[in-house]
Amino acid sequence: NVVARPNGWFCEAPPSTPYVFFGLHMQPESSIDVWAPYQANQFAVVEAIARSIPPTHELLVKVHISDADSYSRADLRRLQDLPGVRVVSPFVSSRPFLEGASLIVTIMGSMSMEAAMLGKPVLMFGESKFSLMPSVSRAGAYAELPAQIRQKLAEEAPTQESIVQRLMSYLALYAPGCYNDWGALPTDVAIENLVKQFEALRAFVSSHATR
Repeated sequence: NVVARPNGWFCEAPPSTPYVFFGLHMQPESSIDVWAPYQANQFAVVEAIARSIPPTHELLVKVHISDADSYSRADLRRLQDLPGVRVVSPFVSSRPFLEGASLIVTIMGSMSMEAAMLGKPVLMFGESKFSLMPSVSRAGAYAELPAQIRQKLAEEAPTQESIVQRLMSYLALYAPGCYNDWGALPTDVAIENLVKQFEALRAFVSSHATR
């Protein structure tokens, strides 16, 4: 599949026109086959999205870099034959596409969180704690997608403060963590490394809060 892949078919950079962005999952994978089994047929999900977005937008579908060899020329043609769909190369960074997208639609996956931290509207099919983020909404039935997508496209971006507050709520779910043996004292080096991590996090949050 890699050898036969027609590279000229792929979108390599975000277009200047409006688009909705969707990232294919590697499959099989527990995040989709276990936690979102009704969306395990990703071709059906892409088609539902493509037929639900307004004609003002394209749908850009990115192939997962770890699953690039699973898609034959026929599979890629099947995606491209859908109305308004363009396939994004698996070997380019998703970040510019997230930044330029009008809306990110996901099944599950960390792309939901990354987009939410950028303040982008996200519509997610699976049930995940990523929905704690202010711009993430749970997708309903396929028949509800056109209205939900238009609602998300018209949604105001969340404030940086609300993003940070919701992120704290999300991270609180993982406290105190899987390692909680108070009888094992950390070394001075471990404490120093932890301090450096929090200092880096504080510097990052402070630099973004002033923008």
